[in-house]
Amino acid sequence: MSAAVREEFATALIGGANASGGWPYYDGKGSRLEPTCWAMLAHPPSAGRLDDVHWRYLLSRQRSDGLFSDQQDLPANLSWSALALLALSTLSTVPAGPRAKVVQAIVGAAGVRLPDSTVFKQNNQLRGWPWMPDTFSWVEPTSWCLVALKKAARLDPRFQEEAASRIAEGEQLLFDRSCESGGWNFGNANAFGTNLPAHIPTSAIGLLALQDKAGHPVVAKALAFVEQHWHQERSGIALALSILCLKIHGRATSAVEDALAEQWGQTRFLGNLAALGMASLALNDDLSRHNPLKVS
Repeated sequence: MSAAVREEFATALIGGANASGGWPYYDGKGSRLEPTCWAMLAHPPSAGRLDDVHWRYLLSRQRSDGLFSDQQDLPANLSWSALALLALSTLSTVPAGPRAKVVQAIVGAAGVRLPDSTVFKQNNQLRGWPWMPDTFSWVEPTSWCLVALKKAARLDPRFQEEAASRIAEGEQLLFDRSCESGGWNFGNANAFGTNLPAHIPTSAIGLLALQDKAGHPVVAKALAFVEQHWHQERSGIALALSILCLKIHGRATSAVEDALAEQWGQTRFLGNLAALGMASLALNDDLSRHNPLKVS
């Protein structure tokens, strides 16, 4: 991947910020948490490209309960709260209070338990994380919360004991929900007696969550699935997440990077700034030394 393409990504992403300091999904729209977090992860403080206004915007989205929401009167989103924690973990100057509050809030949040059912082949007693509090656990928010808590526990030993049991249960949920093909669907692996298909973005995020469990057979099978099938889902998001997970697991990414550059040339990711943030992080030439998604 050429340095020119990387710089093109960075210029387009930084230029997409709103005056408030946040990023929208699409130019001219209101700022949202997910694209804001990805922009900040792609350009950490050491890069010197972002101003304090961006960090102030992110902190302004934290609710009194510690979680993050696009608007204070809307329910918190657990995935984006986890991404916010990852972004804050790159910034040493943020007071410890906001980080501690979101760690405690994520640890305290859990998907509801449901009776086991013959309709769905899974353990409904396992609690990962839901999209919103007090709902059922899903693969994607469980995965992002695992990445964020593992990262927080590595950076601050005070969080290790606090997060340990939730991390262990979240991992068990991902093992339980893995698809027969390898990888993960968004929710269930089997419904009404039918094995459901895995998807590349969800599988890549699951592999990021289980990056420290490389010897587990579920991880090995999921990694093989992404390596063999990434070319079947060629959106900017799917390709960027594939690169991020493959790099963390020490696998080759040159072909996926070429496909990502081709997708950018053809579609400009349809203007999606969250996709552009993911792509910018995936192609960061310093990622091998400073990866905000690496937990060990």
